[in-house]
Amino acid sequence: MKYLLSAIFVCSSVFAAVQAFQCIKCESGGDTPNKQCEGNITGSANINSMLEPCTKGGETCYVKYVKLGAWERGCCTIGPDGKNTCLESDIGLWDLATCKTEKCNTMDPRSGAASFTSQGFIVSAVLVAAIQYIF
Repeated sequence: MKYLLSAIFVCSSVFAAVQAFQCIKCESGGDTPNKQCEGNITGSANINSMLEPCTKGGETCYVKYVKLGAWERGCCTIGPDGKNTCLESDIGLWDLATCKTEKCNTMDPRSGAASFTSQGFIVSAVLVAAIQYIF
């Protein structure tokens, strides 16, 4: 009996370690509206059905709202070139929020301090460059 319990413990520990980090994965906009993906979805009953395992190294979740009304949630990764995949956009104008706990990307990036905008990044980069030049 002692060996059986030990085997069950080891198997369950290995299974827990093998499970991948998960983020909510969904899209909405254009020809494929998905109201369950839009806005703040904290407390949504369907979150578990929208989970996606992230690739190794992708332990950051994101939610992106593109100014034309498109929503996207999923896993971020840092590419081999060091570029954060969450910052890419075909349009270039978006609100983006990221988080580092599993299933955390339930927020609305338009409404808080956690949001990151492409315009804000550009303004911040210009300010940093100007300050470094002056000092």
